[in-house]
Amino acid sequence: MCCIICTEWEKGSMTSKEALSNLGEMIKDNESEEEVRHLFELANKIVDEEIPFEEWETEERMGILEDLDEAFGQED
Repeated sequence: MCCIICTEWEKGSMTSKEALSNLGEMIKDNESEEEVRHLFELANKIVDEEIPFEEWETEERMGILEDLDEAFGQED
């Protein structure tokens, strides 16, 4: 399913903020469960593009946990 918001957002004619605002209005005013599901999927797609999920528990971001254990280990 594709709607006017999909089309305009994907073309770049509508910003993510505008698209999310319009989606909110359409979800509130819409009766069809299928259309509402589509609108929520589009909202998730927009949010994922704007704020991509990053794995935060990686060695690159967190370091090696054993190194942290050594720093806070018991003193002899």
